[in-house]
Amino acid sequence: MLAACVQTGRFAFIKDTCCDGALIGRRLELLRGTDIALYNANAQTLLQTLRQGCAGYCGVMANFHPDLYVRLCQNFNSDSAQVLQSFLALAAFAEGLTYPAAAKYYLSAFEGLPLRINSRSVDAALLTDYQKSILSQMRTLEMHLRKTLEIHS
Repeated sequence: MLAACVQTGRFAFIKDTCCDGALIGRRLELLRGTDIALYNANAQTLLQTLRQGCAGYCGVMANFHPDLYVRLCQNFNSDSAQVLQSFLALAAFAEGLTYPAAAKYYLSAFEGLPLRINSRSVDAALLTDYQKSILSQMRTLEMHLRKTLEIHS
């Protein structure tokens, strides 16, 4: 399928959702030298695939802390890359918490954005106090990481 995409000359961006770093590596080899950029949608394999040649990240977790993904994508060979990757990999499990209401709650509660958590795709009432507590703990860890790595939002 990738060969067909290359042959058409009509593709410049592919979002990969396979969650398999080795497979993404093989896909990157097939795309090397073409005009197609491959973006990983899986936070858990992001650092590995950036080092293999992925163009960046295109996943829903960028709705929680986009600047941290930018930081990793721009500094994937830095000394702090593995620590940042580890946080993003664990934080990405929040995707399973009544998304996108959880992301809207996170941005509203912790970033001060004037958002309601309503959504067309999920009943916001399903976002429980337990889930909000998990998001709060994620935020605590995020802020500690920002201080430790001197990352300012």
